Amino acid sequence: MRTLILVGAAALSLSAIAPALAADMPLKAAPVAAPVAPWQGFFFGGSLGGDWEDPGLWTFGDGRTVQLPSASSWVAGLHTGFNWQFGHLVLGTETNYRFTDLSSSSACPGTAGQNRLGGLICQQRIQNIFTFGGRAGFAYSDWLLYGTGGYASTAMETNTFNATTGLFNDGAGHWHNGWFGGAGLEYLLTPDIVLGVQYTHINVNNHTETVAPVNLVEDRNISAKIDMVEARVSFKLWSGMWGPFSK
Repeated sequence: MRTLILVGAAALSLSAIAPALAADMPLKAAPVAAPVAPWQGFFFGGSLGGDWEDPGLWTFGDGRTVQLPSASSWVAGLHTGFNWQFGHLVLGTETNYRFTDLSSSSACPGTAGQNRLGGLICQQRIQNIFTFGGRAGFAYSDWLLYGTGGYASTAMETNTFNATTGLFNDGAGHWHNGWFGGAGLEYLLTPDIVLGVQYTHINVNNHTETVAPVNLVEDRNISAKIDMVEARVSFKLWSGMWGPFSK
């Protein structure tokens, strides 16, 4: 009987002090929630790659034409944008400004002494490309496969040079408007660093370049198509403001 009384007393004592002991014990950290939208948020970055131009047919005021050969060069760009993620679907917008040095030359139509185009070299040059458009893709874990397209504009120059001396004869330049389309693949290296590769096709409209009448060389109507492949790196900004966007 005495033993039962002692056991009961001990049990009552433990029940009394148990809440206090539990309060003093360290709490186990709650499990971290799985990422809800790892691709969502602002981003900015840069790209580096190569591009190829297919110059359009030059048409002069009197109807003569010249087809310049294709050209290739390096291309480097800066981009910024925003992505929204809805499950596996990722939608976004992106602005991109690229620098390049595409240059193509050919003999202007005509013969020296026969007309005012004779004895000249015709050159088409592109150094700046601007694009703005949308993105739509499918995300699976750390990978994103997407398509992109929208508005494009290129700063295009047309110059002529003396075929014998190489001296500059005349030139004109204008921004040519058009469209672009492409596709890319991105990998989420860290919660805030994205690596990728992208192919882009750009098609800009015909535009007549008006040349100052220094040597009475005629105006010319030109266009261009550009293809490029770039390696990209992007950095996400302020992801914490938009929820648990990290792995």
